[in-house]
Amino acid sequence: MKTVLLNISDIHIGSDTPENEGLVLNSFLKDVEEQVSKFRYDDIYVLIGGDLVFASSKAKYDDFEKKIIQKMSKILSIDKTHFIIIPGNHDLNRSFIKDIEESFMPIFNSRYDEKKFNDLIRKEAQKTMFYGKFHDFQNFMNENMNVSDYSMSCNYYELNKTWSIHTLNTAILSCGGYNDIDDNGHMGVDTRTLQENLSKDTLPRKILLMHHPEYFCMDWVKHELRKLYHSSFDLVLSGHTHDQDLFCNKNKKFDYIRCEAPQLYTDKYDDVLGYNFIELEDDHVSRIIYREWFEKRNKFRSGSAFTEDESGIETFDVESNESVDSDDVATIWRTKLRQAMEAFVGQPYIWIERYLSDDRIDQVFKMTKSTLFSESDIINNSENIRIVAPSQYGLTCYGIHFLQTLWSTKREFGIMVNANGVHTRKFENLVNQELSLFKKDAIEVKWIVIDNWKPYRKDQQGISKYIQQEFPHVHVILMSQYHEVNFGEHLNVVEKLPISKTLYLTPLKHEQERLIVDEYNKDKFIDESDAIVNKLDEDLKNFNLHRTPYSCVTLLTVFKDSFDRSPVNRTSVLENILNIIFDNTRLQTYRSSNPDVKDCEFCLGFFCSQLIDKDYYVFTRDAFYEEIKVFCEKKQTDININQLFDILCYNRIIVEENGVYTFRFTFWVYYFVATWMYVDEGYAKKMLNNQKYQHYPEVLEFYTGKDRKRLDAVQKVTEDLRIATLSVQKKAGITDDKNPFAFLRFKADKSHNEKIIKEIDSNIQESNLPQSVKDHIADTSFNSAAAFHQDICKVYSDFSVGYLVNIISIASKVLRNSDHLDAEVKQNLLNEITSALKVFSNIIYLVSHLFAKQGYIFLPDYHLKLTDSFNEYDEDEKRIQIIVTIPYNLMLRFKEDLYSKKLSPVYISQFMSEKDKVKKHLLASFLVSKQPEGWNTAIRTYLNSVGKDSYYLGTITDMMAGVYYLENLDSPNRIKMNHLIKSALYKSENGILPPSLNSIKRMNIDNKAEEGSLPKKQNNQVDRNASNNR
Repeated sequence: MKTVLLNISDIHIGSDTPENEGLVLNSFLKDVEEQVSKFRYDDIYVLIGGDLVFASSKAKYDDFEKKIIQKMSKILSIDKTHFIIIPGNHDLNRSFIKDIEESFMPIFNSRYDEKKFNDLIRKEAQKTMFYGKFHDFQNFMNENMNVSDYSMSCNYYELNKTWSIHTLNTAILSCGGYNDIDDNGHMGVDTRTLQENLSKDTLPRKILLMHHPEYFCMDWVKHELRKLYHSSFDLVLSGHTHDQDLFCNKNKKFDYIRCEAPQLYTDKYDDVLGYNFIELEDDHVSRIIYREWFEKRNKFRSGSAFTEDESGIETFDVESNESVDSDDVATIWRTKLRQAMEAFVGQPYIWIERYLSDDRIDQVFKMTKSTLFSESDIINNSENIRIVAPSQYGLTCYGIHFLQTLWSTKREFGIMVNANGVHTRKFENLVNQELSLFKKDAIEVKWIVIDNWKPYRKDQQGISKYIQQEFPHVHVILMSQYHEVNFGEHLNVVEKLPISKTLYLTPLKHEQERLIVDEYNKDKFIDESDAIVNKLDEDLKNFNLHRTPYSCVTLLTVFKDSFDRSPVNRTSVLENILNIIFDNTRLQTYRSSNPDVKDCEFCLGFFCSQLIDKDYYVFTRDAFYEEIKVFCEKKQTDININQLFDILCYNRIIVEENGVYTFRFTFWVYYFVATWMYVDEGYAKKMLNNQKYQHYPEVLEFYTGKDRKRLDAVQKVTEDLRIATLSVQKKAGITDDKNPFAFLRFKADKSHNEKIIKEIDSNIQESNLPQSVKDHIADTSFNSAAAFHQDICKVYSDFSVGYLVNIISIASKVLRNSDHLDAEVKQNLLNEITSALKVFSNIIYLVSHLFAKQGYIFLPDYHLKLTDSFNEYDEDEKRIQIIVTIPYNLMLRFKEDLYSKKLSPVYISQFMSEKDKVKKHLLASFLVSKQPEGWNTAIRTYLNSVGKDSYYLGTITDMMAGVYYLENLDSPNRIKMNHLIKSALYKSENGILPPSLNSIKRMNIDNKAEEGSLPKKQNNQVDRNASNNR
C-alpha cells in the first residue's frame, strides 16, 4: 500500500505582501495538481506543520480555509479528515501575551524539569495562560475543520493499518515574537500526554509532527524527544526554521528519518520557499520529493536547493530506511560544513576547494608561482602540520571538509575540536562528545584537527600531553589564526606537539572566484557572471580584503540587492554590509533586538574620530564602553553598548589581540569617521581645512559617497591638487609644454595589422583568449600580502611624488562620488586630475633611464618596479617601452578610482574640449579603458585628428587591442571596439580613416583565426608599491 503525505509548513497567510503571497500560493496549488497527477497512490494526506497565518485572527483563519483547505480538497479529492494540522508560533495571539506579560514572563524565563513542567500545564489555574493565546486557532480546528475533540497539546491519528501520526504542540511557551522576545531554548512540550498516546498506539510505524525542531526547546525536552525519536518514531517532521534539513539515523535496531520542512511562503527575501511529498511504501519511507520556488519564472521546480541531487529527490533503502547515498559520518560532516559555511541568512552553500602553501601569504606568496598542496596531498603525506591564516579566512571550513574528504576517500575517521579558551579537562570532554556524536571509539580515530589553536596559552601544554598519551599514533593538524598586524608572530612559537611543517591557507584563485560567482548566480541571479567577477575582483582590491569565500559571499550578498557594473561607491557597500550584519547576527546573550544601525554609526563615528585625533588605534573593552557611554549621555542617545561591541567582535569588525582591541580593517575606521564628518559640520571643516584628510585618504572617499554632493570636499580637493601638481612640477623642473611622448613615432607594419584583424574577427562576440588564460593573468597581478597591511599610516604632506599619486587617487574618487554637483565643478576637478597625471607622466619619463637600468625606482614616498614582461628587452628598448606604456600603466592605476558611468558626459566633454596633447591622450586612454557613454564617437574623432605615424595612433590602437582581448566587453562595445581597431589600422596604412563601415569590411581579412600574440606593449605593466598610501 502506498500513502503520500503532502508536507507543508509556515504558510503565513495574511502577510504584509499579499500580491507576492497570492502569486506563490496560486503557483503552489497549480504545482501540486501537476505533481500529484504523476503519482500512483492509495491514499493521500496533507500535513500542515504550523504557522498557518501570519498573525492570528478569525478572519485570517477563514481566509486560510478558503485559499488553502477548500482548494486543496478539490485538487486532491479529499475531505477535511485528511488534513492533519498543528499550530506554530504565528498561530497565537500576541495581544494575549501582552495582557498576561507580568504573570507569563516569569514562567517563560524559568527552567523546569520534565515532571514540574507537565504538572504545571495541567493546573486548571494555569491552562488559560498556556492555551488561551490559541483561541482563534482552536476555533478554526473546531468549527472550520470540524474537529470537535482537538487537543491543544497532543493528538494522534491512524493513517492506515501500518502508519500513525502523533502531533505535538511545541509553542505552548512561545511569545509569538511579542516584543521581539526570542523563544529559542525556552520551548516546552507535553511529554506526558505524548507518552500516553504512544501507549495506546499499537501500529508498527509512527510519525511525529511538530512545529519547532527539538533544539529550540529546553534541555530536558531535547533529551526526552531525542530518546523518543530512537525508541518510538520512524519519521520526525518539523518546520519553523525556514530551512530544510534531512537526517537519517541508523543505530543498531532503531532507525528514523528527521525532516525539517522549508517554509511555503514568507516575505523575507533571502529565504528559499518550498514543500515536499513523502511516499510511504507499506512499512517504510521510500522517497521524499522536494519542490522549490523559482522566483525568476514565478513557478515551482525540482527542489535541488534542498538535496544533493539535482532532481530534488531523496530515495531510501527498503530494508533500513537509510538514504541510499548517505551514511551517518558523511551526513554529520555535511551538516557541520553547512553550518560552518553559513555567513548570511538565505545564502547559497558553495564549497570551493582550498589549497595550502609553504610560502608565507603575507609576504612571498605568488598565486602563479608558489607550490600549492591539495587536501589529498596532506592526507597522503600523513604528517603532523600546523596551518596558519588570518581570521575568517576559512580555516574552520577547511578542517571540516578535510575530515569529510578523509572519510569519503579513504574511510579513515577523524575528529575536529575547537580549542578556543578550553582547559585540558574540557578538551577531553569535547573529544568524548565528538566520539559519542559519531558513535566511534577512540581507537578508530586516525586524525585530530584542532581549531583555534593558540600555542601561547598555558592550557595548550596540557592538551598536547593528553593527545600524545591518549592518541600516540594519530596525525594532528593544528589550525591557528593570527591577526594581520601580528601575523609574523607564529614564527616565534615552539609547539609542544611534534609538527613537521607550517603551511598557509592560500587565497582563492581567480578561477575559484568565478566558480563562487557562477554558483551564487544560479541560486540568486545578479547579472552576467563576467560582469560580477570583474566587479568582485575590483572591490576586493579596493577594500583591501582577503580573496576568500567569506569576502566573496559578503560582497555578493550586497550585490544581490544593489548591483552596478561601474566601480563601487564604497560608502554604499559598507552601509549595506552593516545592514546585513545587524540583520543576520543573533547573539544568545541578548534577548532584545539588535541596536539600530544608524545609531551605531553615529556612536562609532564619534569613537573613531577620537582614535584619529589621538593617533592611537588600540583600546580596551572598558574604554570603548566608557567613551561611548559619555557620548550617548551627552547626546541623549539610548543604545546597548555591550551588545554593539559584541556584534562588532562576533563579525570580526573589531578583533582582540593580547587583551586589547582594534578595528581589523582600517576602512572601518575611515568609514565611521566619514559618517561623523557628515553629521558634525565642525569636524568636517577641521578635516578639510587643515588638510588632515590627506593623512587618511579614504575618509574623503567615504564622506563624498554619502550623498554625492559634498561641495566643500570637491572644492577643497580641487585646490589642494592644483597646488600639489604645481609644487611637484616646480621641484622636478618640468615646464608646461613638456611632452614625454613628443619624440616617439609609430610605423605601420601591414603584416602585423593583418594578424590583429584576423584575431579580432575570429570571434567578434567574445575574447579569443581562453578564460583560464584570463584568470592566470588576473592571478599574476594579485597581491595576497596587501590585505595584511592594515595599520593606519599617515601620508605626509611634503608634496612628494607619493603625495601627488595619493591626492590624484583621492581626487579621482571624490569626483566619482560627486555626480550630483554642477557640471562646472566636476569639470574643474577633472581638469586638475589630468594636469596632475601629465606631471606624473613626465616624472616617469625623467627617471626612465635609471628605471630601465635597475628594473626599479625609488621616488619620494613611491616605489615602482618593472614586471617580468620587460625582461625580453635590452636596456635601451626597456626605456622606450617604459615611456610608451605610461598611459596604459596610469590607467591600470587610476581608471577604477576615476570612473563612474553617471559621469560619462563629464569625461566626453572634457576630452572634446582638451587642447593639451598629453592630457587629451591620457583622456583617450581612459575612454578606451572604461567605455563611458559616447566613447566610440569621441575616439573616432580622435583617430581622425592624429597623424598616421604618430605615437598617439599607435598606442591607442594597441590599448584598444589589449582591452578587446583581455576585458569582458559587452556585445555592443565589443563590436564598436572591433570597428575602431580596424579604422585605426586602416589609417596607419592609408593616412585617413575609412570612409564607411563597408570600407572596413572590404579590408583583406582571412576569416580563419590564426594564433598570435597581443601587442607586447600592453603586457608591460609596472608594479607599484606606494610605501605610505596604504
